[in-house]
Amino acid sequence: MFTFKSKILAGKILFIDKPFYNYRVRRDSAVNSVSSETLRVVDILREVTGFFGEHGVCDITGRKNVDFYLEYTLARVFATVPENLKKVYDKKCKTFLNDLQYMEYKKLKFGKYTPLERIFSLKNETSFGIRYKVLVLLGCKLRFRPLQKEIG
Repeated sequence: MFTFKSKILAGKILFIDKPFYNYRVRRDSAVNSVSSETLRVVDILREVTGFFGEHGVCDITGRKNVDFYLEYTLARVFATVPENLKKVYDKKCKTFLNDLQYMEYKKLKFGKYTPLERIFSLKNETSFGIRYKVLVLLGCKLRFRPLQKEIG
């Protein structure tokens, strides 16, 4: 929460292009760990969006970004929730999000695959301008980046 509050309250923001801490890379990172504490993310996001509202971030222009941030974060965290708590987490998300947000969250969580495609499929996907081959086999999604051709 510190990151969001400091970005909004800061007079200036300095961009440093040197990595100081790779929290997503570490194996024992809280971001990547499986724990019942992961359920707290809904409460934290509720507090963050309240803070956004108090400081005018949720106006017309910012609302779409906030919605996407909520849906994406909740869908990403879903993968780290222990299997026995996934229904509880999903129920918390449903009570927190409005109907439209919840539909988008489900699309991000499950992807745009039919039940049969979740068993086996091979598709092309683009993410942030990069094309991937996506193989889904028995519910496991594997993304492969095609080899780049050398120019010269």
